[in-house]
Amino acid sequence: MGHALSAFLETDLVAAGHVEPLEQVIDLLKEQLRMNHIRRLQQGACSIHAGFVWSDILTDLERVSDHCSNIAIYLMQKLTVNRSFDRKVYQDELHKGVDPRYRRYIDKYKREYLDRIRCVGEEGFEEKARA
Repeated sequence: MGHALSAFLETDLVAAGHVEPLEQVIDLLKEQLRMNHIRRLQQGACSIHAGFVWSDILTDLERVSDHCSNIAIYLMQKLTVNRSFDRKVYQDELHKGVDPRYRRYIDKYKREYLDRIRCVGEEGFEEKARA
């Protein structure tokens, strides 16, 4: 949300460029967190009731990231010299992974957020999470 806010308030296209890769990592993060919850349910470490709340929180988090992406892309569309900027084409091209800057950002955010979550349930989790 910080990148989208900075992009909007300061008309900062660099900050806007960070939003979509982070949004994609949040989508992956949501799925990983859901899988971790299913694992906890199977192990009897969590209740179904808590799972409904957890699912709502994850859905809300993903929706916030989608809205942030919309703000950043709108800003790019508004500020671009090329008025034929197409948000769908832009997102499709990014998701193909051909933009090295996008790949660099997405790899950074995966390491920063997703890799720490993936180690839940693994031996030595506490040490990995602190790293």
